[in-house]
Amino acid sequence: SKPISRPPPPPPPPSSAACQPPPQEWSVRACSIFGIPVFLHFSLPLFLGFLCLTHARLGAIGIIFAVCYAAVLFLTVTVHEFGHCLAAQKVGCRAERVLLWPLGGLATCVMPTNPRDRMIVAAAGPATHLPMTLCWLILSATTGYPIRFWSPFVPLEASSLYHWLCWVGLYIN
Repeated sequence: SKPISRPPPPPPPPSSAACQPPPQEWSVRACSIFGIPVFLHFSLPLFLGFLCLTHARLGAIGIIFAVCYAAVLFLTVTVHEFGHCLAAQKVGCRAERVLLWPLGGLATCVMPTNPRDRMIVAAAGPATHLPMTLCWLILSATTGYPIRFWSPFVPLEASSLYHWLCWVGLYIN
């Protein structure tokens, strides 16, 4: 009697690890927003430390202003990057991650092949600045200080911190 030969088994499907994007180098996962992981680059604390050192000559209020400036800046950058991510999801693509670092942000998305959808994803980040600007204008109107677009300088005191943050938000947007 002859042995029965069987065909070799099919290769196993690729592991999920093979389908994952490479890990973020020099960054740590901070949180997940709308199911999209947010990574912080290792140089962010260095940037914040530099801001605090450059404002330390003004005392504690200078350091507070520096920390608040960084918070407004990275809030703006985060909203901008999530504009790209949410638009990518809206057109049926995948948003993989957001990386925040001192030079801004980076939204990693699988881009659509349709030119119209690509334009939607590309324009969605900058489009977030219009509603953010409107929010900062409304908040700025509640400070009691006049809105001056040419000068962020008001007395450096705690009572003007709110006005100054509104101005920074307007300036960044």
